[in-house]
Amino acid sequence: MNYDVTFAVDSAEVHAGVYAPAAPLRVLVLAPGHPWIDGSRTDGQLLEYACAAIDRWRPFADRQSAMLLAPVFGSGHPDFRVGGAAGYVSRLVDDMCQGQLPGWDGRFALHGHSAGAQFAVRYLIARPGRLTNAVISAPAEYAFPDLDLSWPWGMAGAPDGADWLTAATKVPVGVLAGTRDTAPQDLIPGHTATSRFDRARAWVTAMHRLASAAALASSVTFVPVPGLDHDEPTMAIAAQRVLAEQWSNATSPPI
Repeated sequence: MNYDVTFAVDSAEVHAGVYAPAAPLRVLVLAPGHPWIDGSRTDGQLLEYACAAIDRWRPFADRQSAMLLAPVFGSGHPDFRVGGAAGYVSRLVDDMCQGQLPGWDGRFALHGHSAGAQFAVRYLIARPGRLTNAVISAPAEYAFPDLDLSWPWGMAGAPDGADWLTAATKVPVGVLAGTRDTAPQDLIPGHTATSRFDRARAWVTAMHRLASAAALASSVTFVPVPGLDHDEPTMAIAAQRVLAEQWSNATSPPI
């Protein structure tokens, strides 16, 4: 069943696209690319956009017995770029998924593409204990483990509970970028690479260094996708492959 849901969180209406297959075993939150940071779309239009992402992922959800949830960002809802988005999505997942999955421990998988991947990176850092695994697809911005950079690009002023080391070593994370995703991006503090492809590789390297400094193995993997650019539907195929592999390899206990 594919439907949209409206309910109250902190006295504000919250919308999401939702798909629940028969007997779901896990939860996957989708944060698709979000090009409308100027507030030019209505709540209804943004909800349609979230539900379109659900439709693309529904066959995968059926194969993997995954309940899908795609939050609406922007307009009357939290901006994906700000810290309040993490709490918004956490409450959304809790309200929608409690009682839907037998023995559910409250953790979920997270996939984001482009602007949605910017949110996914920040959520991973801010609340790694909520995630079973994550696939981050080609954002232009990352939160680097750098004390000299201000949040959301670095560690200074990060939200309470932010934990780069746990994100780097305890959560299986695949960082995808198409080998043709090489267009120059806007200058961002701490981002020396110019393309999404090179920024993905640089962030994974930084997370590996962080893990190595703590004498730990990193759980973050760079996944170059040959021949692809920034197109979300085609990158989703690679993301689904990585998610399925992460779930098949899941043997670690909860954080």
